[in-house]
Amino acid sequence: MRASVRSALIFAVAALAALQVAQPVSGHLVDREVFENVTPTLYDYSRRDAAATAVPSSTSTAGPATATPGTGCKANSDCATGSCSAGKCVPQIGTGVKNSYCDSDAQCTTSQYCYRGSCQEIKQTGANCYKDSGCTSGSCINKKCINNSSQKNGFTCTRSDQCVNGSFCSNGKCNTVQPAGSYCYKAQGCTSGICNNNKCSSKGLAKLGQYCTASNKCQSNFCFKNACRAKRARNQPCSMNETCISGRCRNNRTCA
Repeated sequence: MRASVRSALIFAVAALAALQVAQPVSGHLVDREVFENVTPTLYDYSRRDAAATAVPSSTSTAGPATATPGTGCKANSDCATGSCSAGKCVPQIGTGVKNSYCDSDAQCTTSQYCYRGSCQEIKQTGANCYKDSGCTSGSCINKKCINNSSQKNGFTCTRSDQCVNGSFCSNGKCNTVQPAGSYCYKAQGCTSGICNNNKCSSKGLAKLGQYCTASNKCQSNFCFKNACRAKRARNQPCSMNETCISGRCRNNRTCA
């Protein structure tokens, strides 16, 4: 009796074990199918939300930029001119017409310059000005356009080419170019064009009496009738400003 009961129990345990081994595969399939069939709305909402958040495709393009010079901008593409500077549309280099907005001279046409934010005509000699680029000569002194090589000794200057021949711009005033051996602080102040240790060099310059073709070829900085000559002191006779040390020959033909 006991043997038969034991055999029955062993058979039952084996059958149960076989059932448990087979159950996960079929059970998993059943569970998944049940899950999908019982909760179909979960999948529908997921697909719907994905479609709702998708970025729609478009083949349309923005129209051409129309912002004119002076209008605010963030990038070159914002401007009809294709150029944005300091937050405003500006003309392309050399294209700004009169009264067009600008923030630099180069943006205006060659006959104009940038004056207080707009392109204006460059002025002739004698006209009022506020900067060099506003004058045809490129020189604005004391708010007036001047000719270059016109400023006499003692007159205001900002560059040496504004001074008369034989002079240079020294500390804001035109002054006579100095001969060899004179004190200097820059090469432009010497006839030789060479300033060494605050002294004008005589290198390459002709001495008194030697042949010359121009005053800046002489140590004395004065060439007269193809010979280097000494400049004359105050009250000595003269025929031209260049003859005098002071750079000025008075109406009575004596050096000032």
